[in-house]
Amino acid sequence: MIISRGVFGMGGENLIITTSSLISRWFKGRELSFASGLNLSIARISGTINNSSQLLMYKASGNRLHLGYFVGLLLTVYTVVCSVASFVMDRKADQSEGSMGVREKNVVRLSDVAKFTVPYWLLTAGCFFFYIGFYPFMNVVSEMLQKRYAISSVNAGFLMSIPYLVGALAGPVIGVIIDRLPRSSVTACLSNFLILFCFLVLMIIPQNDNPGNITYIVILPLVLCGFSYCFYSAGLWPSIPYAVDKDLLGSAFGITTSIQNVGLALGPVIASAIVNRNKSGGNYRMLNLVQIVEAGIGLSFGIVFWIYTGRKKESSVLLENKIEEANKED
Repeated sequence: MIISRGVFGMGGENLIITTSSLISRWFKGRELSFASGLNLSIARISGTINNSSQLLMYKASGNRLHLGYFVGLLLTVYTVVCSVASFVMDRKADQSEGSMGVREKNVVRLSDVAKFTVPYWLLTAGCFFFYIGFYPFMNVVSEMLQKRYAISSVNAGFLMSIPYLVGALAGPVIGVIIDRLPRSSVTACLSNFLILFCFLVLMIIPQNDNPGNITYIVILPLVLCGFSYCFYSAGLWPSIPYAVDKDLLGSAFGITTSIQNVGLALGPVIASAIVNRNKSGGNYRMLNLVQIVEAGIGLSFGIVFWIYTGRKKESSVLLENKIEEANKED
């Protein structure tokens, strides 16, 4: 099981890096955030279906995992076919544009990290603190709804799908909005503020031990969490191509994803240590408090990014990339 999860993780993370890089190459200017938002929307639809159906498949197969594994295998085969098709399409586009020979001259070196701009590192640091709060929260939200608000396991499975459902429905729309914002730093601040407010609302909602008394107010922070994730994902990844030289784009996505995964590795450990101190559910408030601090640090990086890009009139790399894309669009 551990080896399988490791192999799956390596494949999944490489897929994220490759997809982000391909989207940034195939879509430019005002198309970029919309394309990222649409990609996010499709991914979140699958996440919503998974969260809503995994318990049903488990019970339908007699409390066994066989059906879930089989469905996962079929979907993985489908993704392999799509990946091969994307590779063929991208290679043909390279050949038609005569760009293959140009990129072969660009050798990635470890020293290239020194060429990354301050805005890039601010975006990456903000990414770390956003995801260290979001994904661990999504890992425990179903258990939290059951223990702290006396919600059934089936209903908790549907409720935990709300953030992904919001992302699926609002992703393309938010992408269009971001494409028309004068500064991408707005989304970095807004997304962290929304998830901070989400954790704050969850912390102040009183615990409910009566299964017959449904706490509907929990839907609000889940919706806020969905919008926060949507703004961040649709705004962060399209901002990276503006913050680094185009020849370093793959390395930039790879480093950001690696640092993000450090947060994803630490986040569940921290969340588990806090929650397991009190099995009755009381420690979820402490977990929310820690997540508020994490979101606050992420918000701080977003504010610094906003101030820096405004005061510096954006770095030369950002400016040169935007001028180049404007000339192409003209």
